[in-house]
Formats: sequence, structure tokens, C-alpha cells
Amino acid sequence: DINYQMYDGEYLTPEEVAEREQERINNLSMTPLDFIKVLQSLGLSLEQINAFLDENIEIKTQLLYCNHVYCGVVKQFLPIEIGGIEITAEMIEQIFQEMEG
Repeated sequence: DINYQMYDGEYLTPEEVAEREQERINNLSMTPLDFIKVLQSLGLSLEQINAFLDENIEIKTQLLYCNHVYCGVVKQFLPIEIGGIEITAEMIEQIFQEMEG
């Protein structure tokens, strides 16, 4: 017996629902400036953020040359610690979901 659930107009298995929901979360986005403001809200200074970005050119490139920062992309670099503050995938997912609505 499979308990199908309605998700976005379709009946899916719980596993399919979880997969689709994770895909939805990974595709949530915000502007790079909004993302930097999120990092500041976690207690980081602009100087700490800039120093981290200077040491991590791949992440810096994502912020400088993309119109949007995607949750799924950010999570690829996590967990990280910047200035004594640990940033986890769970924290980032929660923040992106809060910004969505």
C-alpha cells in the first residue's frame, strides 16, 4: 500500500514529493546583494565576507557574475565557517524559504 499525496496537482509517492520539494527549494533564488545582507544578518561584517570571498574565488565568481544566487548552489559550498560563524545547509534552506514568502 502506497499513500499517494497531492503535490502541485499530481498524485505522487511520499518519496517523489520529497524529491520535488527539495528541487523546488534548491531553485529558490535571491540577488547577490540580498545574499550578502543575509550573511550580515547572521552576524558577519562586510570585511569578513570580503576576506572570505577573496580566499574562495569560485564562490566570489558566483556572487559577482550571476544575476541570482540559488539555494542549491550555495549548499554545495556548505557547511562553512566564516569569522567563527558556522553556516549550514539547513540554515540556508530556511533563509531562502523565508525570503520566498
